[in-house]
Amino acid sequence: MLNNKNVLRGISLVIAVFLWMYVMGEVNPETKDRISNIEINFVNTEVLADRGLAVVYDNDMKISAIIKGSRSNVNETKESGLVATVDVSACTEGTNTGNVELSLPDGISLDSISDDTVKFEVEEIAEEEKPVEIEFIGEDTSDSEYEPWAYDIEPETVTVTGAKSSVNKVDAVKGTVTRNVAGASARNVDVDLVPVTKDGMEIRGLTLDRSAASMQVQLMKTKDVNISITAQNLESGFEIDTVSGADSVRVIGVAGVIDDLQEIEAYVDLSGVTSEAKREISIQLPDNVYLYNEDKVPEVTVTVKEAD
Repeated sequence: MLNNKNVLRGISLVIAVFLWMYVMGEVNPETKDRISNIEINFVNTEVLADRGLAVVYDNDMKISAIIKGSRSNVNETKESGLVATVDVSACTEGTNTGNVELSLPDGISLDSISDDTVKFEVEEIAEEEKPVEIEFIGEDTSDSEYEPWAYDIEPETVTVTGAKSSVNKVDAVKGTVTRNVAGASARNVDVDLVPVTKDGMEIRGLTLDRSAASMQVQLMKTKDVNISITAQNLESGFEIDTVSGADSVRVIGVAGVIDDLQEIEAYVDLSGVTSEAKREISIQLPDNVYLYNEDKVPEVTVTVKEAD
């Protein structure tokens, strides 16, 4: 009787295993799928840095791979993505070819890969200070007179280090803030920084001596204000004949201060001018007021003549 029970148990176990295999084959079968746009990450870059060298990262350097495994594992891997690495410890200055290593999770195997080697450049390392710029993103739901503004930014500049050609492409180090963070009162905000080109494209493979910036963010009011220009360092025996160009400037600031602001004093340095010259003006801004276009200093064209 006992033997019969053991036999039945054995048969039941075998049937259960076959049923499980059948169900898994139907519900979670083995499958293949392609993963595209896998970024190449270079490892052991510190070895190059010790020799005064760095890799030039190419944002378009990506590969694709076809993986296989159970449907659930494949879907999970597609969701999380894959990591591709190239060891650069033995590279030299100039063009190099490296082997691509693809890290695969448990339950996944590689069916094929688009590129098992990649070519890349190694250059001398360089470093340069770049300005920190803040960009507000998201839908603008504020009153048209008011805009979000960042001030008291710390740091104002960041040292960027990496391959010389990559460093040269960096226009600024940018942080992004969501517009709805700004309100009527100042608020302290910390943001991560990334090096970008003039077109706002991120440049990979660079290191920053400061990876984040802190600042005050607030909704502020904009206004166009007249400029009163005074000449400085006018050459002896000359007087101003004409001044043309900027006669007003757009500023942004705390509402109470902006509302009372009717005119802003500015100075133009006329050292060495004996006929006509185009010069930037130095604007004297009151507290809590800022130039709206901080990277565009107003200019005037000044003509001088001999004094009567």
